[in-house]
This record gives sequence, structure tokens and C-alpha cells, in this order.
Amino acid sequence: PKGIGRICKPCGKNCKSCTGTEACQQCKAGFLLAPKTPSMPFWQTCERTCPDGFFEPQNRSGVCEVCKGNCLTCISEETCTACKNFS
Repeated sequence: PKGIGRICKPCGKNCKSCTGTEACQQCKAGFLLAPKTPSMPFWQTCERTCPDGFFEPQNRSGVCEVCKGNCLTCISEETCTACKNFS
């Protein structure tokens, strides 16, 4: 039968639903779905604000979107607030 040998574990902090303790799919109210690191966008967490390299879109989807180009931080896809340091 299906499910034999599987153990249910709680979702991570502030997750409403998840595919594992480290991969949120939906956040509780007041939190944004964000990647744990820009290089691993599929491992998602729920945060109050988007991390560097991401922004909260105007449509209030609750999912952080990636900054474009050489932006370290941004407030929209087209508006950087800080650039990456290339030194």
C-alpha cells in the first residue's frame, strides 16, 4: 500500500504548506515565499521581507521575484537600489 515507510513531518517555520521540512510551497499570512539562497531558488522559505537579489512584486502575489542584471538589491524588476560589487 502507498505510504508505507513514510513519516509525516511538520513544515518549516511560517510555512502554510510544504513538500518537505525545507521546501515551503505557501506561507502563512504576513510572510513571503523566498528562496533560501539565489543559487538554490527551489529551496524555499517564508520570510517577512525578500532577501538581497529579490523584491516583493506590486501584485502582492506573496512570492519574491528575482532582481535583474547586476542588482544586489531592488524594489522592482527594473529599479536597483544597490549594485553588485565587481572588485
